[in-house]
Amino acid sequence: MKGAIDRFVGPYHDLTTDFVDAYSGITQNSYDRLSRAQIVVAQAALQSPKLGHEHIPAGVPVHLVPVVNGSFLYPYQGELHPANPMERYGSCPFMPEYNDRFLASLYIAKISPAEALDRYRAHNVATAAKVGRRFEIAIEGQRELDAKTGYAVAELIECHIADEQLFQTAYHFQGRIARHLAAALCDRLGFDAKYGQRIRDFLTEGPFTRFYVPVHPSIARFFGMRWMTAETRYPYRYEGAFTFDEYVLRFMEVKWSEMI
Repeated sequence: MKGAIDRFVGPYHDLTTDFVDAYSGITQNSYDRLSRAQIVVAQAALQSPKLGHEHIPAGVPVHLVPVVNGSFLYPYQGELHPANPMERYGSCPFMPEYNDRFLASLYIAKISPAEALDRYRAHNVATAAKVGRRFEIAIEGQRELDAKTGYAVAELIECHIADEQLFQTAYHFQGRIARHLAAALCDRLGFDAKYGQRIRDFLTEGPFTRFYVPVHPSIARFFGMRWMTAETRYPYRYEGAFTFDEYVLRFMEVKWSEMI
């Protein structure tokens, strides 16, 4: 939400924002930056971060925003590519969020890219990974966080999952959820209502790097996703945007453009 506040409010106010990663551990730098805070916006999560709310200085107002969970859309996500390809500057072009355990098993078995695509398309991920139950658990957890923070995210997901692309990865949401959270936070922070309205009117994407994980066709069918077709393209960093089929082939071929 920092990016939305910086963009829509920052230019009109004497406002300085900072981001402290609560999940990387507790450091003196973390304490020092928190000690200077006049207002803290903190995530409410089902699993406590390493830098918890107890580390926030006493007397500082805290506004809680829920973690938003879309992991049910990507049940095979989260492992390194078996080839572990590296770019010249040491970063991984196939980040764990972009990878797929099913495809990884085919890669290790030396299945050809074309056959891997056929096998993956024929595989019913929604059934094999029990996506319905995953969705129930995720929504239950989201409702718990909504009750804690006052944001009705679970209801929004249920209402719009079929007709709109709500997520780009498991925990990186798209425009509708971004608008919902950022505009309400702007109001709660006490800024003039016009700023929250500008967010509602003009914020079109989530506040994250542009890389999207394709949704498997069987999961799209399970949720009745009308926005997704075989031609739907998913942006990935500086590389461009790729269809589901292109994503699978690139994974199996360990293909990316270092020149770009």
